[in-house]
Amino acid sequence: MLRRVVGIQDDAFLDRLIALGIGPERAMVLRLTPLVFVAWADGSIDDREREAILRAASRQDLVAEDMARQVLGDWLERKPDQRILDMWKEYIRHVWAQFTTEEQEQVRNNLLAAPREVAEAAGGFLGLKAISAAERRVLDDLESVVR
Repeated sequence: MLRRVVGIQDDAFLDRLIALGIGPERAMVLRLTPLVFVAWADGSIDDREREAILRAASRQDLVAEDMARQVLGDWLERKPDQRILDMWKEYIRHVWAQFTTEEQEQVRNNLLAAPREVAEAAGGFLGLKAISAAERRVLDDLESVVR
């Protein structure tokens, strides 16, 4: 299950996650948090953002899990408290040094690709993928954590 949630197949990396206390549930929350905060960046979530979040979550089978459904349901209805994102950033910074350079690159890609998709889903005109200034600030903030 952890392999499916994180989307990384390397056994040594998965063992390191387990040693750090990152099981499937924690990994789900770590994956969902950036998606939701990017979507809420401008103060509301529109239907395209909602669909992008659900699509991203379904790629890792996250919406099939009871906890993920509950968390997403709550977070899609009400903007989560900023402290959740602050705790996310603090936690990622804490575990970041435990990863190899290659693992950091994989984690960076996994954590940031879906939030970018969510940001691009809301903006754009005639197929152009525009990201709002508020969403860009959140993406930049997320990226600063995983450098």
